[in-house]
Amino acid sequence: YADFLKALACFTPFIGLTLEYSRNYREKKYAVNKARDTESRIESLTEKNRAAVEKLEGRIKGLQEAEDFHETLSAGSPYGMYIITDGRLAYVNRVFEGLTGYTAKELTGSKADALVSPDDRDEHGSYVQGILDGTRDEPCRYRIINRKRQTVWVAETASKIMHSGKESILGCVVDITSARHAEEMLRTLSPSSPIG
Repeated sequence: YADFLKALACFTPFIGLTLEYSRNYREKKYAVNKARDTESRIESLTEKNRAAVEKLEGRIKGLQEAEDFHETLSAGSPYGMYIITDGRLAYVNRVFEGLTGYTAKELTGSKADALVSPDDRDEHGSYVQGILDGTRDEPCRYRIINRKRQTVWVAETASKIMHSGKESILGCVVDITSARHAEEMLRTLSPSSPIG
């Protein structure tokens, strides 16, 4: 037994080294596995982020196409177009600028009825409310006062839309001042005149 203990004592440093090596090996293996797991999670998150970025890029492209379409449609329109949101002008096209004499920058954010003749504000206000309520869809005729303080008769059609996540009104107006003056002139002519 004493010889066995002597022999065992000779191997004790090796056993200690072996146990030390085994512990270091397990720690290193654990660290490597943890690093691989972390790398795998990072790759997974990166792939998810890449997919989310691609989805957002697709939505941005779709919004840009919609905006380009809207701009092309309204810029090429022979009608003045505007959008009212929360009682204020949110958008106007160039034709509307021409009718009013104001720039889009000046008009955007202003009260929607600021251009409407005071004599027509009540009627136009009820027209707009009827569009929002869905109780009115026929065109409306009213007067606006342009930048030069001139009265311009317009005919308007409007629809309820969603704009920037809010219930809004898309309106199209056309200048009917000449037609209105012609109507008034015909009314004033007597039936006995050479034209009547």
